[in-house]
Amino acid sequence: MCAAGIALMLILNFAQADGDAATEATDAVDVAREDLAQRLGIEEESIDAHLMWPVVWPDTSLGVRDPDMMYAQVLVPGSVVLLKVGEELFEYHTSDQGRAVYAGPYIEPPQIPASPLIEDPTQVEPGRVAVEGMLVRTRDGAVLYDELVDPENLPTDVLPVLVLGNALQPFIERRWADLENPASWVRIEGWLEVRGPNEPGAGWGRQGDLRARLRADRIHLLAVRGRVPGVLTYEQLVANPGAYDQMLVTVRGELTSGFEVSALGPETGHQPDLPATWVGGKLDGLPRAIGGPVDVARVEISGLFEARPRGAYGHMGAYACRLTAHAAYALSSILDYPTLMERADALSGRLVTVRGLLLLGGGMSDLTTLTWSAEGEEPPACLVMGDLSGLAEQADQDAGSGLPVQIHGRFEQAEEGAGFGRDHTRRYRLESVFARALEPAELSDSAPTVALAALTERIDGWGDLVTASGVGSVETLAEGLVDFALAPPGTDWAWAAVRPQPDGMALFVEGSEREPKRLAEAADLRMPAWSPDGAALAAIADDEVIVLDVATGERIATGQTGAGAPGRIVEIFWDDAGQSLAFNILDSESGNAATLSLSLATLDTTVLHPAATIFGLLPEAANQACYMGPAEGPGGGTLLAGDCPTCGTQNEPLFDVPTDERLIAYAQHPTRPLGLAALASATEPSAPVRVYLVATGGSGARRLVCSGAQEIRYPRWSAGGEAFAFMAMRDGEWRAVLMGADARPLLHVSKVLPTVPGLIDLPPAN
Repeated sequence: MCAAGIALMLILNFAQADGDAATEATDAVDVAREDLAQRLGIEEESIDAHLMWPVVWPDTSLGVRDPDMMYAQVLVPGSVVLLKVGEELFEYHTSDQGRAVYAGPYIEPPQIPASPLIEDPTQVEPGRVAVEGMLVRTRDGAVLYDELVDPENLPTDVLPVLVLGNALQPFIERRWADLENPASWVRIEGWLEVRGPNEPGAGWGRQGDLRARLRADRIHLLAVRGRVPGVLTYEQLVANPGAYDQMLVTVRGELTSGFEVSALGPETGHQPDLPATWVGGKLDGLPRAIGGPVDVARVEISGLFEARPRGAYGHMGAYACRLTAHAAYALSSILDYPTLMERADALSGRLVTVRGLLLLGGGMSDLTTLTWSAEGEEPPACLVMGDLSGLAEQADQDAGSGLPVQIHGRFEQAEEGAGFGRDHTRRYRLESVFARALEPAELSDSAPTVALAALTERIDGWGDLVTASGVGSVETLAEGLVDFALAPPGTDWAWAAVRPQPDGMALFVEGSEREPKRLAEAADLRMPAWSPDGAALAAIADDEVIVLDVATGERIATGQTGAGAPGRIVEIFWDDAGQSLAFNILDSESGNAATLSLSLATLDTTVLHPAATIFGLLPEAANQACYMGPAEGPGGGTLLAGDCPTCGTQNEPLFDVPTDERLIAYAQHPTRPLGLAALASATEPSAPVRVYLVATGGSGARRLVCSGAQEIRYPRWSAGGEAFAFMAMRDGEWRAVLMGADARPLLHVSKVLPTVPGLIDLPPAN
């Protein structure tokens, strides 16, 4: 018999056995479509039955409870049905008896990262968790353990976690045969509740002696044999199937749903000519097509993987691999903050998952965009409520007011003037079910192409030179430095190191595979800076700028503060051709600033800007700089690009600084009309510094990157302009921050010395 004939016979047998249930399920879908058409005022024909998956509801409310109603506490088999109108999905809960209840617009819940198994519940905080371990059935339900135990001989030195919840009983009924295997592990997602050991009536269980319980939302069987940590892609799985034979794997790909056979393909797009993995086992929890053509869904599947010679599995024995599924789920869809604001009306009252920057402080938490606000506008605020204690603790140590997070919770909207918050001015509120900080790799579709170098603080006051990559790895290059500078791209890998000496400081050129070379000594040495070709090094030595030949160690030039420009040298810049330097002079007593220029061709020091601070020399334009022209009052002004403002030349405006702010740091993008600007309040000394991406060339549109730091220093772009870095001081601690050119946070290094950050171009990923 051909494959089509076999499939037809199986369909007929299935229809005879389950005809009544199938008819009732179809009736429920029809009832749902009719109800949605009435709600939206549209024709039923414009509503598509999109997906459905079976659910055992804990009571007759079908998961949509009315607080004024009473419901029978019986298990009700049914389904979640998703109806599609255009690009919008609407959720209905149905029963196998043909009922359908509207549950609102549909947003998938996210997958919770697995937490370490709870060995001592008294040492953890309650909250939303996902744990893995051994599930043992007892007379009271089930208990989760971190080791294999006999249910009749419970250990006395381990505090078990009692597992309750709606998902538990159907799981045990369906899966107990699997759980009898002593090597079976489970993953449980739910809400952890913890009570103190001495609280009256605090415990649960037979003797009231359990101090924690986990209310389960979902339970997955994880392993009956060895388990592969992490998630594989389909390409990884089929590239070497023998390596995973008889192991439990979690694999991500595209599932093509058929009647009996499901072919797992690459998530980059379904391509039938690639090798397929036949998926067997229970896939009840996975959305599937409601009639119509075969559906393709991006999924993760956990199950037992078996690899055999070709011809072992499938209708015609054509598949060499089989994945026996124990748990399968569609990948969650996550809103970004702007989308949440755009769809606020439709999502009010719904559970949503949203990404953004969490601003913590003053008893309220505001969620803002991961990118920026519109020109001249503060980003709209969303008050976040709920248990964020674990996140707040991390925020104090990490990114503070700019912590990138993913939050899952119920979204609410209020009428104008009747909002949330202390002043009742906020219209939106997100009641958090759980929140987690995002890892750097989760903020971008690809790994960062730039690594960050900085000096981490030591107890003795010096610093260790470390590099941090986008995957979180940190490498120590050198120890006990005062300042540093990495050699420019395209030159031999090395760094300039300022090291403390018994009688002052010394400047060295060092590398991982080269002997240190001493170039200079001084009582005070700081801010080494390489020439663009790496042949020379400049540094601030005592009260002058010195330029040294790296190969010979000879001094090439010296720049000094002359008459009419008294003060301390605070920063130096090379021009793009490596033929001159500029250095800013600041008189701390008068507050006056000036900029001098040192020419390597003439060895002369001249005044470049007599009453203005520069923020970097322009690429390919010697003696032309980005500078603030003199302005009346403490703030405001225009950032200019060009020659000396007293020379009568036409200087190009880059962007205007508002009158209530002052520019304290700036870096021009190497190739694009884009700058990185740090602005501080001109009237409030204690106000936080704001960091902006600004469109240069006269438009000056400002795009907020992050805020909340008390001080910002040394903004720098990478050589290719893919990322930028700066030093930010918050709560008395300096940190080096790395962000992408699109303002996505990539990584940071905490507790560092305020030196110029280093940027390293990484090789392309294989």
